[in-house]
Amino acid sequence: MQRGAKFGKNGFTLIEVLVVLLLISLLVAAVVPQVAQQTDEAEPVRAAADLAAVKTGLEAFKVNVRVFPSDLEDLANKISTSDENVNGTTYASKFVDRWLGPYIDKAFAAGNDVTQADAFETGFDGQVQKKPACYHADSTTITAFEEAGASGACDTGEFVAILITGLSSTEFESLNDIIDGEAETSTNTTGRLRSFINGTAPDTVFFLAVPFTE
Repeated sequence: MQRGAKFGKNGFTLIEVLVVLLLISLLVAAVVPQVAQQTDEAEPVRAAADLAAVKTGLEAFKVNVRVFPSDLEDLANKISTSDENVNGTTYASKFVDRWLGPYIDKAFAAGNDVTQADAFETGFDGQVQKKPACYHADSTTITAFEEAGASGACDTGEFVAILITGLSSTEFESLNDIIDGEAETSTNTTGRLRSFINGTAPDTVFFLAVPFTE
């Protein structure tokens, strides 16, 4: 009795394996750059979302504690009487008891005077200016933003400001478009996002998070 038709041997030939590997390498070469580009393009979007979250956290913190914090850590970890607020003084115990955070959903290493990057999902670094800041229109350097009460007249109101570093010129422009709109072109004198450019990239960027009130 004749048995059923025989099928070919199991497995792949060397040529078939090489063809598959070649196809995979071509796909990787085509896809990876696109993914990397999309990731880079998404960084400013995530940074804008991070800044919005910090702004909301600062506002809620002020409502509860009655004063602004001096660093991002105070938004994430419960404050103590040894921590300083944005005025450079320590929190009174009655203010400590009013802390109802966390106001941002990131963890911080307790005890750091300056907490960088932890509140940001991007590669950018951010920190709260230690004291309220105001803008001096007669300067185009980092000193244009000085602590309130410093020498020279303020050309803006006082703000709790977030200092941001690590942005390229392209990243800053993208972030500026998201926060202030594409029509906003005077990047160091108008809008909520201000930059000071000395060279090919913004050396320092300030986000005017919340108007400062006592």
